[in-house]
Amino acid sequence: MLKMINNVSTRLFFLAGIFTVLGLSGCGEKRVAVPADPVERAIFERQHNFKAMGREMKVIDDELKTRKPDLQRVTTAAEKLMATGSEMMTWFAAETGPDSGFATDAKLEIWKEFSEFESLYRDFMAESERLIASSKLNDLTALTAQYHSTGVSCSNCHKPYRKDKDGK
Repeated sequence: MLKMINNVSTRLFFLAGIFTVLGLSGCGEKRVAVPADPVERAIFERQHNFKAMGREMKVIDDELKTRKPDLQRVTTAAEKLMATGSEMMTWFAAETGPDSGFATDAKLEIWKEFSEFESLYRDFMAESERLIASSKLNDLTALTAQYHSTGVSCSNCHKPYRKDKDGK
């Protein structure tokens, strides 16, 4: 029995060491250098924030597809979505558009039609607030409907203000 315990504890110690090394090395984590140029950095951060928002929407989508969604996880994701999105209007400084010389999917129409863009942003924020509220109701039908409404409010900006995959 002592030999078996020793064997098990040795294995656990070995596995703990491996996980520690993997954790410290960032195992599989893709590291991207933050650009030094302030305009390029602003575009990079904007893209990073939008990707973070997309990940939160995916968390909610994945939960809603399960048999028993974790509503606390949905609420947390909705709150993160709204918190990140609350800064969105600061991500579009005049010099960060397509004429900046740096890669961006943002169309020039954002700056040409800024009041309309801002109006769509306010709609998104209102839908995000409703998403948080509906995630706390324990009503999956209402939550699913509100998730779709929030997604539509996202798409309302994507279509006119973001280049598609073909660059148009």
